[in-house]
Amino acid sequence: MPSIDDQLRSRIREAAPRPTGAGDLVERLGARKRRRATVRRAGTIGLVVVVLFGTAGAFIALGRAFDTGPTPANAPTVRNGALVVNITNEDASWLYVLPTSKQDLTLSDGAAAADREVMRHLAGSTGADRDVQPAVSPDGTTVAFVHHDFKGPGSLWLVNIDGSDPRQIVGSSIDIASPTWSPDGAWIAFSTSRVETMPLGVVRPDGTDLHYISFRSSGIDGPSMTPSWSPDGSSIVFSSAPSSGDGLADLWLVSPDGTGLRNLTQTPTVDETDPTWSPDGTSIAFVTADGIERIPAEGGSAQILVPTSPTGDGRAPTNPAWSPDGDYLTFVLQAPLLAATVYVQPTGSSAVFPLAQGFGFAWQPVPATGTAPTPLPTQADLGLGYPVCRVSSMPITIASSSGTAYVFTKEINATCPKASEGTNLVGVDVTGDGNIDSTSQPLTDCFSPVGCEAFAAPDVNGDGTSEIAVSTAGADGYGVWLYTVTADPPTIEPVRVEIPPGFKGFVPAGPLQFAWVDVVGHFGGAHCIRLNDGSTDFVIVGGDKLGSTADVSSEVFALEGSTMRALDAGKQRLPLSDLPLPGRTLCGTPLFGSASAFPNAA
Repeated sequence: MPSIDDQLRSRIREAAPRPTGAGDLVERLGARKRRRATVRRAGTIGLVVVVLFGTAGAFIALGRAFDTGPTPANAPTVRNGALVVNITNEDASWLYVLPTSKQDLTLSDGAAAADREVMRHLAGSTGADRDVQPAVSPDGTTVAFVHHDFKGPGSLWLVNIDGSDPRQIVGSSIDIASPTWSPDGAWIAFSTSRVETMPLGVVRPDGTDLHYISFRSSGIDGPSMTPSWSPDGSSIVFSSAPSSGDGLADLWLVSPDGTGLRNLTQTPTVDETDPTWSPDGTSIAFVTADGIERIPAEGGSAQILVPTSPTGDGRAPTNPAWSPDGDYLTFVLQAPLLAATVYVQPTGSSAVFPLAQGFGFAWQPVPATGTAPTPLPTQADLGLGYPVCRVSSMPITIASSSGTAYVFTKEINATCPKASEGTNLVGVDVTGDGNIDSTSQPLTDCFSPVGCEAFAAPDVNGDGTSEIAVSTAGADGYGVWLYTVTADPPTIEPVRVEIPPGFKGFVPAGPLQFAWVDVVGHFGGAHCIRLNDGSTDFVIVGGDKLGSTADVSSEVFALEGSTMRALDAGKQRLPLSDLPLPGRTLCGTPLFGSASAFPNAA
């Protein structure tokens, strides 16, 4: 099967031309992409320290920031929700959601790790960006994570658990790692590596009140790493090397206002990392060379929970975390990133079994008296008579009424097939009753891992009814198709390009497809132009960005029914600042799915 790069390369060659003599840019981009193959371990401490504050007095006093006292830790009052998992290939990292319905928590022979084909994409897409280290808010609605542009420093982002509204709340200048939520959801703590003394950072979820917990002259001689907030809100545990040792990390406790710092372990010959609190607040699990150990929250002797090689194959456990209800200790068994696996150990048992593929994860807590956030539509909602998976949707307008467009995959034997192998369809609900009234012919070129998605719902010809744009994520951008909708009878038809005799353009005849990409050296996109007579032109553009200017090719169309008739084509040289680059809207309507964060998603 052709690789993602090979498939997108073929599409971009057809949909976005390159000026004569520019060379094969896509080949160069492919080579650049292959040079990215080494993925830096998320959270690696940067060698360059940015001095943001010159004196201790420049640090904000944390006592005034936390004006509520700790609340007693009680027995867990939450249920286990979805599992947010880090998935990677040789270049990029994404976040996926494994729903409870796909979690096999029954210890049995032959247990297999769920792969991303049964998960729902949450964040991250194409290119070599990395979205890592997820942490789910206490109410289960929001995921904090660290975003890296290629090998750049980490910035702090949030995204709703349903994948909507991705937003950055702290930039990458301080190089963020390992976010953790306070139990009331009012704060997020994290590690920093480009702030003087590399302290813990704390910020509100809206990005305000950013400040630091600094440990100058406190016996700590290293960065403050992998913080974890206690269930009662009174303490943060983290890992850092004492100034009196030889660089091996101990576990430390500190109050959120920066007071009460103490060394919890004081083990000069043991390196202790990745601490995490038990849901009842009585103990802390952490990683050593002997495996995963547990220590009482007040300190004392440690006991081994998971040995160095629990499956006997030499893989060491890392990243421990209890499930929200406390019934399971979950952790990652190290392996090359493509094969790392999340494992489960029932509380009180020594048996372990695989749960999901991934090199990092976070549990979604669900309040015991509430319900999990509404999932994306499933077979029961869509009224198709067969099970579906990998569902994305967006609102559309049909003759000035409201409807919904869906892009989905047919399940096979209760399993979601790979995006590149399953039957992928576009569906439309024209009446607003939650049932799909018409489906398209099967989609092609739905590249793994993201697959095809609802992209945008522009009214290209201005007739009051949306067209449905569908995307597939490739190596450096998106390929986009367009469909028309009619209400009576309900139908979906692919838009096809009609080329007049003798017309010389770059968009081929047949099903309309165009690129949505903005990377170093190349771009492609489309936009609408409303004319004085009330009609609309649809313009597809593309070109190379190889210097201070670019040769921009453009082709103008008019949509008549489901036919996109070519009207004009041309080429001009423009300064880079004047290029008609694609953004987060198509013909004035927002992008959906992974493209909603474009260009960060691509």
